[in-house]
Amino acid sequence: MANRKLARRVRFHGAWLAIVMMLCEALASVWPLFEGTLPIPPLVYACLGLFFAIASGIGHLYRD
Repeated sequence: MANRKLARRVRFHGAWLAIVMMLCEALASVWPLFEGTLPIPPLVYACLGLFFAIASGIGHLYRD
């Protein structure tokens, strides 16, 4: 039973991370439009967003 529950959680969060990655890809395609309007380089925002998305997925996967 525990293995089945874990497998379902892994599938759900794997799909969730895939959706987040697709959104990151969509944002990356329009990212040059924001060049010069952000206070720090766009790459920093992209890296921070990716880091927090992955950390959130890992946190959801291992929560009790």
